[in-house]
Amino acid sequence: MKVITAITIVFGFAGSLYLGCGGITSLELSQQKTEIEKMVIDARDTIPVIFDTLEFQNLSAAKIFKEDRNFEKRYQLAISIFPWLNLPYTFLGLLITSFAFGFFGGIVGILKEIVLEDKPIEKTKVFSSSLLGGGAGIIILSISFILPIIIVTGETEVRSLSIVLASLFGGLFNKRFFEWLSSIFGKIFKD
Repeated sequence: MKVITAITIVFGFAGSLYLGCGGITSLELSQQKTEIEKMVIDARDTIPVIFDTLEFQNLSAAKIFKEDRNFEKRYQLAISIFPWLNLPYTFLGLLITSFAFGFFGGIVGILKEIVLEDKPIEKTKVFSSSLLGGGAGIIILSISFILPIIIVTGETEVRSLSIVLASLFGGLFNKRFFEWLSSIFGKIFKD
């Protein structure tokens, strides 16, 4: 039983870290692509520019081309490491990343129990605690979308790194997180 639990911890640790890092990479690439798409060619500049044997109408057009080409290289490198990154929606990337870092936090919480609290490995709740951590990550992601809608009018942008870190700590302290969540919603939804 110890061996199976240890193997589960190792694969859970590595797998959630891999998915989480891939998710962060996906979100960063998505943000970089959006920034490139917002770049505008300066119409006032009428001096043609040659870059890598290609002629552009001006310097800003050459800069956009260069940024796009550099982005494509980074994207291809990321796809070679994380082939599943071809996800069509940023939200799906956020969902996977939040779950993965919550799950990772759950695994780290289990390791904390084993190492710092001397809890025997066979007494740990690897599956349930890890899944609870992943669930905490998804709940944190959901809250991050719901709160701005309730509080702010207009469009708001979710800070993906903040969500990832909150998911990690929600997974790490999933017992306290769910107790806190229960106390809040217990007041709202009384029996």
